[in-house]
Amino acid sequence: MIRGLFLYLAVKVFPALSMIVYMVAMYMSFPSSDYVAYSAAIAAGVIGAQIASSWIASAIIFYFPLRKGRAAFVTQVLRIAVVSASLTSTITAGIFQWLFHDPVLSASVLFLTASQGLFYVAVALFQPERRMRSQVISAIMLSITQLLFAAYAIFSNHHSLAMSVAGYGAGFLAGLITLLLYIHWTWFTRVLRKRQRRLALNEPPLENSKLLAYGGPMFVWFSLMLVNSYTDRFFLGRVEGPGVAGYAFTKDILIGISGFISMPIMLIAHSM
Repeated sequence: MIRGLFLYLAVKVFPALSMIVYMVAMYMSFPSSDYVAYSAAIAAGVIGAQIASSWIASAIIFYFPLRKGRAAFVTQVLRIAVVSASLTSTITAGIFQWLFHDPVLSASVLFLTASQGLFYVAVALFQPERRMRSQVISAIMLSITQLLFAAYAIFSNHHSLAMSVAGYGAGFLAGLITLLLYIHWTWFTRVLRKRQRRLALNEPPLENSKLLAYGGPMFVWFSLMLVNSYTDRFFLGRVEGPGVAGYAFTKDILIGISGFISMPIMLIAHSM
C-alpha cells in the first residue's frame, strides 16, 4: 500500500514540478506582452483538453471494471477520444485565432489541446486496475520532454511563443506515446488478442450514449470550474500596465501549487 501511494504521488509530482518549472522559464524568457499571450494559449489548451477528455475519463473509471472484454472497451473509448479531441481542439484553436489573430500560435494550441486531452484519456485506462508503473513512466517522459523545452527556452535566443506552447504539448505527446505502447502490451499482443475477442463476444456491447450519460455531469463541472479559473487570460492582453504579466504568472503559479498541495487530500478522499 505504501509503495502504491508513493507511485501514485510520483505520477502527480513529476508533471506538477515540470509545469511550474516550465512557467518560470517562459516568464523569464518572454517580454510581458508575450507571456500574457503564452498564458492565454496554455489556458485555452487546458480548457479544451478537459472538455474533450473529462467526461470520457470519468466514464472509463466507472465502466472499465465492469467489462470483461477490455480490449474492445479500450478500442471503443480511444475512438471516441480521438473524435472528441479532434473536434474540441479545432474549435479551441478557432476561438483562439479569433481572439489573438495568430495562426501559428493557434496551430500550437490545437496541438496542445489534442495531445493533452488524449493523454488524460490514456491515463484513465490504467487507473481502475492501478497499473502504476505505466503511469509513472509516462509521467517521467512527459516531465523530461517539457524540461528539455524549458531549458531550450532559457538558453536559446531563437525560441518563439508557438514553439513554447508546442513544447508544452510535446510533453503530453511523449507521455501519450508511452501509454499507447503500454496499452498495446497490456491488451493487444498476439497472445491476448484471441482471448479478448472471446470475452467481448460473451457480453453485450456498451452503447456510447451510456458513456456520455455517466460522464456528462463531470464534463459540466470541469468546464465551469476551468472557465471560472482561466477566462481572465483571454482579456489581459487588452489591459496595459507593467503588472499584467506578473498577475498572469502569479495566478498560473498559484493554480499549479494549489493543485499540488491538494493532492494528499484527494488521495485520502478518493480511492483512485
